[in-house]
Amino acid sequence: MGGRSNKRISFGAFTPNPEITLKPLQKKLGFPLSIILIFSPWKKDWKRDMDPFPSRSCRLIIKNKSTPFIKWEPATWTNVPNRMINDFPLDKIAEGLFDKYIEKWAVEAKKIKKEIWLSFGHEMNGQWYHWAKKREQYKKTFLHIYNVFKRLNVSNVRWVFCVNNYPLDYMSYFPQVLRKDKKIIIGLDGYNAEGVWGLRWKPFKQIFDKPYKYVSRNFMDHQLIIAEMGCGEIGGDKQLWINDAFISLKKKFNKISALIWFNINKEADWRIGNFRIPL
Repeated sequence: MGGRSNKRISFGAFTPNPEITLKPLQKKLGFPLSIILIFSPWKKDWKRDMDPFPSRSCRLIIKNKSTPFIKWEPATWTNVPNRMINDFPLDKIAEGLFDKYIEKWAVEAKKIKKEIWLSFGHEMNGQWYHWAKKREQYKKTFLHIYNVFKRLNVSNVRWVFCVNNYPLDYMSYFPQVLRKDKKIIIGLDGYNAEGVWGLRWKPFKQIFDKPYKYVSRNFMDHQLIIAEMGCGEIGGDKQLWINDAFISLKKKFNKISALIWFNINKEADWRIGNFRIPL
């Protein structure tokens, strides 16, 4: 599982309102971001929305010579932080009730022409989203959406099967018929902080070691990435934690090709701009 690698890891980030925050963040970091993550909800008023797909954000990201990575959340966002409305139940999506919306979204994604990474209903193995802990429904829904994109020949989209680092039951959510599609990327989400979501301060190795071994064993021929990562500022030395993480990535986690940092002050101060990234 280990082995030293000289390969440079691709570094990306989620940064809110990228049209405002992207350039200042890159200036602080001292290098351009390879991947930029955005979150996109399903829209209740999609029939009236001329462009439900986040075309403007994607074009901005591509202009920056970065890859757009979209986490597509089947829910309506509200003005209450971390609260979503379940307007799009998995079983109804799988039955085709929202196919017109999916088709409209897929056609707009195709128009971008450049490569886009797309994750549907991320962290489905957690317990904080309405689409979580519904193994059979999730598999049917993911496969249904995948097939809509395939029918429309949307070849510039690469799917990201994105899970939370724990629990280690990822395979039970993955449609087995898609094992043959080696273009699907496997993404791990994991965080370090003290007192957030009941977490304790832990080194990078402890957070990702077992998940990395699990995906290396079960998704042997797929590209592996860390699709969301952050470190808070309470509980330890954040710069030392970052340094240790990149040493570990080079020595023991060398199948990880990209890392996306969650750059926002939210549950904790996850921001990365004032810290050195030892790529």
